[in-house]
Amino acid sequence: MQLGLDFWILMIAAALLAAGVVWRYYPRQWQLRVYGLAAAAFILSNSPFALSETVVDGLRWGLLGSLALPGVLKAWPKLKISNSPLLWGMLYSLWVMVSAASSLRPALSFMRGGSLLLMFVAAFATLPGGIKDGQAVKDYLRANLVISLLVISASIGLALLYPGLMIQGTRIEPGAFIRLNGIFNHPNTMGSFIALMMPALVATVLQGGSRAERVMAGTTLALGMLGLVWSLSRAAWLGALAVVAIFAAFSRSPKIILTVLVVSLLAAGILFLGSDLWRQDLADRVQGGLLSTRIDIWNYAVYLFRTAPLTGIGLGSTAFASQSGLKELYVDGMLWDKRLESTYLEVLAETGVIGGLIFCGLVFTLLRDSVTILSKRFRGLPRILRIGLFATIVSMLVLQAFGSAMIAAGNPLAIIFWATAGVIRKYVKIGAIET
Repeated sequence: MQLGLDFWILMIAAALLAAGVVWRYYPRQWQLRVYGLAAAAFILSNSPFALSETVVDGLRWGLLGSLALPGVLKAWPKLKISNSPLLWGMLYSLWVMVSAASSLRPALSFMRGGSLLLMFVAAFATLPGGIKDGQAVKDYLRANLVISLLVISASIGLALLYPGLMIQGTRIEPGAFIRLNGIFNHPNTMGSFIALMMPALVATVLQGGSRAERVMAGTTLALGMLGLVWSLSRAAWLGALAVVAIFAAFSRSPKIILTVLVVSLLAAGILFLGSDLWRQDLADRVQGGLLSTRIDIWNYAVYLFRTAPLTGIGLGSTAFASQSGLKELYVDGMLWDKRLESTYLEVLAETGVIGGLIFCGLVFTLLRDSVTILSKRFRGLPRILRIGLFATIVSMLVLQAFGSAMIAAGNPLAIIFWATAGVIRKYVKIGAIET
């Protein structure tokens, strides 16, 4: 069924409204503007409206290069990268490129390593360049607020205005729209995006800037809870629970109790608002368990690791394993040629023990910086906002036990996550004062 004129009129009106929100509330720093453009482009490239894979790859490389170049030219001479996430990220990227010589798909693995290198330089050199005080960190959180508001409201609005329909490419086809994938290409990505943005939204509601920003954050958080449940992404649910647990454990404000209670009641209310078919699907997802289909995939990851334990089969080569004479994996009767549903197992299977050890160094430095931002006081940055930054890192690390976005350069979740890590790293260096 072809899209009607009313759909395109609605899209144009929504685009104009979004432009107005961006113009009014999005920060003016050029680093954050570039970050916003990159996040928008990567979100659209992972949507049902995406262009061909060749065009998308070219777009990603161009954006990553544009992001990384200013960091190389301006920030690089002043960077101290010893024992930092940037150092470990660069080492991992270079290892991916070196080990591509033994990859099942050498050219593909080499390109993946190059794109990772660009992403790490962009996240830790270019984007944090504007972070000079606590206000700049608040501006970064406001940028994420605007991005999440536009993405979540567009996804929910589209689903409500076109009930019972699925979006496929440039057409709308009839189908059971039980799981919300919104403007992403998969419901798990939709749910993970909400879980990843949730800490910034909660922090802004509790101790944000203007009243308008707090209202925007509260509205987006409410819509996000609807989208989180609707996505039926069990990994995203765990990520959101980790966020709630962190705020409850580390916040000294009684407001967090009220916020958690309201969010819980909202999520519970959603269970009774859906159709009988949707509620049955929700029950099936919960009863099926998080690991129901992943165990076989993870066992396959162990098998791939054993075929090349030192160097791995090459980053991005899992999809071509069966074509290279390795054992095939069938999930629900279909040949599995996708990712390994766990970043940690994927790192071991595709980059081997050496890549795994380097990746452990990267994760360690991320957690070290994130814990530091909690354990010390910082100029101009309230504790609630610091908890939000810490919760963003932890939420992503939880999500990546069941997904593979963290080392996928060009994935919108990866861009947002590594940008947050870069902001934390920069502010830990410039903002700490006595405990």
